[in-house]
Amino acid sequence: MMKKGGFHLRKWISNEPSIFREVFIDSQEKEFVHLDDGDCKVLGLGWSPSLDVVRFTVVPDQLEATYTKRGVLSQMARVFDPLGLLSPCVIFMKILLQQLWQGKFSWDQPLPDELSSIWRTFQEELHLLKRVTFPRYVLKPNAVVEVHGFCDASEKAYCAAIYIRCISIDSIRVSLLTSKTRVAPLKVQSLPRLELCSALLLANLLQATLPALTVRISETFAWSDSKITLAWLKSEPRRWQPFVANRVAQIQELTHNVHWNFVSGLENPADCGTRGILPTKLEQCDLWFNGPDWLKSSTFPNEEFEENPQLQEDMSAEAKRTSKVIMLNVVDENFKVEVFQKFSSWNKLKRIVAYCLRFVKNCSLATCQRKRSFLTTAELNEAEKCIVKFIQRDHFSMEVSYLSASKQLPSNNKIIPLTPFYDDSGIIRVGGRLKNSMLTESQKHPILLPKTDHVVNLIITDYHLKLLHAGPQLIQAALREKFWILSAQDAVRRVVRKCIPCFRNRPKLAEQIMGELPKSRVCPSSVFHRTGLDFAGPFLIRSSKGRGSRNTKCYICVFVCFATKAVHLEVVSDLTSRAFIACLKRFVARRGRPSEIFCDRGTNFYGASRDLRKEFSQLMKDKSIYQFLTTENINWRFNPPASPHFGGLWESVVKSFKFHLKRVIGTASVTFEELATITSQIEACLNSRPLSGISNDPNDLSALTPGHFLIGKPLTAIPQVPIPDDLHLCDRWRMIQRMIQHFWNRWSNEYLTKLQSRPKWRTLQPDIKVGDLVLIKHENLAPLQWRLGRIVKTFPGGDNRVRVVELKTESGKLLRPISKLCKLPIT
Repeated sequence: MMKKGGFHLRKWISNEPSIFREVFIDSQEKEFVHLDDGDCKVLGLGWSPSLDVVRFTVVPDQLEATYTKRGVLSQMARVFDPLGLLSPCVIFMKILLQQLWQGKFSWDQPLPDELSSIWRTFQEELHLLKRVTFPRYVLKPNAVVEVHGFCDASEKAYCAAIYIRCISIDSIRVSLLTSKTRVAPLKVQSLPRLELCSALLLANLLQATLPALTVRISETFAWSDSKITLAWLKSEPRRWQPFVANRVAQIQELTHNVHWNFVSGLENPADCGTRGILPTKLEQCDLWFNGPDWLKSSTFPNEEFEENPQLQEDMSAEAKRTSKVIMLNVVDENFKVEVFQKFSSWNKLKRIVAYCLRFVKNCSLATCQRKRSFLTTAELNEAEKCIVKFIQRDHFSMEVSYLSASKQLPSNNKIIPLTPFYDDSGIIRVGGRLKNSMLTESQKHPILLPKTDHVVNLIITDYHLKLLHAGPQLIQAALREKFWILSAQDAVRRVVRKCIPCFRNRPKLAEQIMGELPKSRVCPSSVFHRTGLDFAGPFLIRSSKGRGSRNTKCYICVFVCFATKAVHLEVVSDLTSRAFIACLKRFVARRGRPSEIFCDRGTNFYGASRDLRKEFSQLMKDKSIYQFLTTENINWRFNPPASPHFGGLWESVVKSFKFHLKRVIGTASVTFEELATITSQIEACLNSRPLSGISNDPNDLSALTPGHFLIGKPLTAIPQVPIPDDLHLCDRWRMIQRMIQHFWNRWSNEYLTKLQSRPKWRTLQPDIKVGDLVLIKHENLAPLQWRLGRIVKTFPGGDNRVRVVELKTESGKLLRPISKLCKLPIT
């Protein structure tokens, strides 16, 4: 085969001399090399041709003062044992390595003295494994071959070993074929479970080994010293808990042709691979190399174990818990309808009750007479009557007791005007005065129902859906053909208000009582000490007079004083950070430095163009603006997104400014200087507006305006008579101080009292809570397309009322005022 592939072999070694003569005759080569009879490596293992035995090449590390986990793993990896012939020594190293992992030692951390001493002793003896040999050829000519597998487990590890038994006429030969070991899992398991794991390991090892043998196997035996494991393997897997049941099923499937037997622990060779032994003891362990002595005899131990009480108790610990069903027929006269609360559909409730009634009826019938088809109309009607009886018994218990006994109800009973009666089915119906009419029986005598009950709400909801989300009047008219609900109008309206599709078509925005004015609005302070900021525009201006001039954009920056409503207007060429900072510097130079500036976010400019909203949003993200404000000791405050009513103070100023501007310039194009002039004039007009109402009494003083706080009079007032120069400076100072104090007194008496009333949002409403489901209003979408959100955080105000919330949507989290939310009627 190698020759056909072009590979000419020249080096040969064998334990049979005739091989060399055949190779020399068949070979076309003049020369070939015959290796000597010394040890050589075959497939990673040492082989001695003269003795035909397998040896192991083990190179132990040098003895050191300290050892680490890295060194232990390195030494263990250098022991090449693919057949598991050295498993008792290899498992010793595995157990030690597991202890190091449990102790959470790092790779290069020195081991403690106890473990270091154990590892040093093992490493000193590791070179002795070179003397351990195993026969390469384990068969005998013309022999009957048997396979015997052994399994065992301890608290540290479990092992499976396979021996081959060759029976010839004159002798019996037993040899170790292969083995497999596993350390016990870190999760503590009982010893019977570990014994079962060793049996599964043996089953898998047999499944992998038997197909690889080219000889005919007469019989296969499996041996275990665990009586519990053998009892499990002889039982049905479904009797046990999943851990045992799954492994028993796998073992039975893999070893259906294997004979399982019991062996004592002292004669079980797999016990050597469950605790780990030193190399010196492995050399002397005949049980591991050749198996128990009775394998070389013609008879096997036939010890039958009996299922004693102790064994039964150990097995029952893994038995599956069984339950027995006992059906009791109990009639509770005080039965409540809490079970009905679990249903959200009237039809589904009727069908389930109908199936229950069918089951009760089928229990008393023969098998051939039982119904198994679809529900009939009669069965659904019977279920409806049964449900109605429960409801009436729950809400009209006194009426049921009176009417069932043919007694007259008390005269003060609330259903006396309906002339109720008890029909043959045990249901209270309305008597009324329509007995002689042409109506149906259900219309003449409808079923009486209470106004507050979950099932009644289900019935109303069912009619509401059948009538395509009709209004209360149509629903009430349809209900009267079969049911008479007390206070039906209120009950129907309550259900319709909770209908989600109806609410989404006509959503109602949430609201809360108008909050208290902030302290900066009602306390005297210097002008523009706390200032509101807004932008108006863009406005088109001409770059110059004459032909060929281009139109460019500009904006108006609006500053409003919180206390006096004084206005300051600045024309801004663009919305860059430099232009805004320059505008703010001009404002500070002329009006003084404010302590706080309040403004909306870019999304709040609903009255502005799309360009202004976009550019202002980018402007507010510029770091240079925040650096300037920090340097000037100015605090920057933002209102919640999408809440322009939080900035109503400056929104009204923008509206007033546009009112004057449109009437002054109309459609004309103006230059930057002309617009700046017009803006200053409009500013003067706005600062001359009265803060309070104007009196018709000619003796009253002129109205108080923001101009009084700026220059002592309205900015549009006519010039006053000059004050004589002979007035002393102290008298002039006192006069100015009296004037200022007079203005603030009038401000408190005339202006503040006007702010006392609430123009809207006058009533106290329940707060929106965390977890509520809401609709988020969108100006450009129909209500059915508004997104859903869930409240994740609330921000109560100074009066502990919630007006701003944080909500979670499918795209992330948002901050919104409650005026943009519609709480869904879901409880």
